[in-house]
Amino acid sequence: MTEAELVAQIAKQTDLTQKTTEAALESIIGAIHDSLKKAGEIRIDGLGTFKVTERKARTGVNPRTKEVFGPFILDHPFLYRYRGWKP
Repeated sequence: MTEAELVAQIAKQTDLTQKTTEAALESIIGAIHDSLKKAGEIRIDGLGTFKVTERKARTGVNPRTKEVFGPFILDHPFLYRYRGWKP
């Protein structure tokens, strides 16, 4: 599901305009992003836990020139699924 499809579905279910729904969704995503930057973890009951995990350092290789670059470390956001979900 794309962001546009999610906005359309929420707008249909809540009888809000797509513009209002999109603004609300952007606000929620922004709040989650800011919380992850500050605290590194946010828990939403019924959805799951967003947590920033640090991946180990790795190097990259340019496939064209075979030049090795790096190492670099990535902070990776991850969503731990709510246990009550059943796919």
